[in-house]
Amino acid sequence: METNISSQREAIEAILQDHSTLLDSNCSLEQCIEANDPDLQSFIAALLTLVPLLKHPGFSEEAEWRVVRGPFEAEAHCTEFRTSRDTVIPFQRIDLVTQNDPSRFAELTIGPSPDARDRTFGAIRRLLDQHGLQSCDLRVSDIPYRGW
Repeated sequence: METNISSQREAIEAILQDHSTLLDSNCSLEQCIEANDPDLQSFIAALLTLVPLLKHPGFSEEAEWRVVRGPFEAEAHCTEFRTSRDTVIPFQRIDLVTQNDPSRFAELTIGPSPDARDRTFGAIRRLLDQHGLQSCDLRVSDIPYRGW
């Protein structure tokens, strides 16, 4: 995750510089799409690779990591759906540990939620234990929950 604004700016500027011919082109976006322009495809792929890795600097201490799949890679895996309070959320299951591969997780932090210290902590502790991850340190974030 990149939370440094100047590094984010440099990465975006590098993509724009690498695709400057596309930006200087007299071709409209619609024309480039219809022509299946390889520069446009490369530009979109570069943005789709970078954007999920950018994060606001205020979240830098989270030390978050994300699993990012490209659109074609994601299509090869089964997408499931779950509901939240007011929306449907697509997701794909990813095996983080296997029976032959011990946990690489030293610590797991539960983000802000209305019941993180009560139900969530107990449920996640049981989940970790059920999968042989007893050594994983589980903690609750000190960031207060705001449900607005």
